[in-house]
Amino acid sequence: MQRPDSPISIDDIGKTFDQTLVNDSHISREDFYDMARIGFNNLKDKLQKTTINTGDALSAFWDYNVDSSADDDMCMMTSYYCLAVIMLMNKKSYFDGIDSTIYNKLAQYTLNKYNEMIIQYE
Repeated sequence: MQRPDSPISIDDIGKTFDQTLVNDSHISREDFYDMARIGFNNLKDKLQKTTINTGDALSAFWDYNVDSSADDDMCMMTSYYCLAVIMLMNKKSYFDGIDSTIYNKLAQYTLNKYNEMIIQYE
């Protein structure tokens, strides 16, 4: 069985975009990708891998422990969110091929998780 392709940079991911997963209307598509790039590089370093997959990105975000006392924590958490969303969007057709509800469930869970985390910084 052939392993699925894993991107080695955020630029390897298709430029698909689901605006409903962008929580803040003030963030542009380019800024969203820039944040994802930060998360991608940080996660690769953290996991000591040359590539990461969608599961790595989702786990990193879903399991993220908010530390509102750290200066750059909200930025890092948001970068993991952007990365998780972009990698999830990139696999939409894969998930739809399994079951047409999987992508929407994962996307909604990820957005809800972000909303829960972001209020911890207030």
